[in-house]
Amino acid sequence: MSASKRDDILRAASDLFSHYGFRAITVDRVAAEAHATKVTVYYHFPTKTDLMVAVLQDRHQCVLRDLRQGLQDCADVESRLKAIFDWHARWYRSDDFAGCLFEKALAEFSQDDGLVRQVAVDHKNALLTLLRDVLIERYPRRQATELARTILILLDGATASAWALQQMDAARRSWTVAEMLLQREAKGV
Repeated sequence: MSASKRDDILRAASDLFSHYGFRAITVDRVAAEAHATKVTVYYHFPTKTDLMVAVLQDRHQCVLRDLRQGLQDCADVESRLKAIFDWHARWYRSDDFAGCLFEKALAEFSQDDGLVRQVAVDHKNALLTLLRDVLIERYPRRQATELARTILILLDGATASAWALQQMDAARRSWTVAEMLLQREAKGV
C-alpha cells in the first residue's frame, strides 16, 4: 500500500471533517472520497479515532510550520505578530477554509478525555507557546504569557467570525485590537 494512498485518505478525511464534523463522517464516506476501499483505510488507520488523530496531527504540523516560516523574515515583535494575523487572514480567504478543525474537535469531544481532544488541546497550547515566544523578546515571561493568552482569544474569535459570520476582515480587525493592547502594555497601563 502506497504512502500516497495514505495521503489521499488523510486529505479526504481532513476535508470531510472540516466541513461536516468528525462524528457525522463515516469511514465508508472517507473511503469513497479518497477513492479507496474501507479495507485500505483501516490498513493505514486501524480505527476511526486513529484517522481523526492523524488528521489533526497533520493539520497541526502544517499550521505550525507555515506560521514559523512566516516569522523568519520579520525584524521585530510587532512584525512577527502581524505575520501571524496575516497568515490567518490568508487562511480565511482560502478555498478550503471551513473554520478551525481543532475547535470543532474540542466541541464534538468536549466530554471526552481521549486522544482527539488531547491533540486539539495540544495544538492550542502550541499556538499559545508560539505567541508567548514572540512576545517574550519584549516582555517578562509572565506578562508575555498573559498577552499571548489574550491574543489567542482574539485569533480564535476572528476565526469563528470569519467562518460563522463570513467576516473575512476579522483578522484585520483583531490585529487592530492587538495593536492597541500592545501599545497599552508599552505604556505600562
